[in-house]
Amino acid sequence: MGIIIGQTGNGYQFKLSPEDADLLELAWTGVQRCRHDRLYKYVLRRKRRGKGAPQIGMHRVILQRMMGGLELPRLVVCDHKDGDTLNNCRENLRPASMAQNRHNGVCDRNNRSGYRGVSWNTKRKEWHCTIMYRKKHYFIGWFKDKHEAAKRYNQKALSLYGEFAKLNVICQT
Repeated sequence: MGIIIGQTGNGYQFKLSPEDADLLELAWTGVQRCRHDRLYKYVLRRKRRGKGAPQIGMHRVILQRMMGGLELPRLVVCDHKDGDTLNNCRENLRPASMAQNRHNGVCDRNNRSGYRGVSWNTKRKEWHCTIMYRKKHYFIGWFKDKHEAAKRYNQKALSLYGEFAKLNVICQT
């Protein structure tokens, strides 16, 4: 199955499945949005004419098509499995709750360990590992090695988040 590469009116390139090639006939624009101190790029269009008209994302239009054309509830978001918000191929999109969508996000900018859920404790001179699920913090443990802490985080993330878990890529040096 092929992938179609499209381009927005202001120069952003995006990916699209062949089933949705008809969307290329519409006027789309690339927009940057800042969330959680990260810059995300989306392919959007206005629902109707006018400067203040609401916008809809291409990813949401495609997900609605995948769900049989039904209007998605407001609390259902469209999750990009690979984290690339310009990859709007059907196999990369899935419905998710806002919490599930956050589970597979990227590390915070101020992360110094390089791993999700792993941070340094200066008093104990050890790495500690925590994870949050349904507004509850889970303490995973203390570790001498940040790579071991990252492995344990991955195990817990898989058990809590399932397919929405964003796992640490562990590279020991």
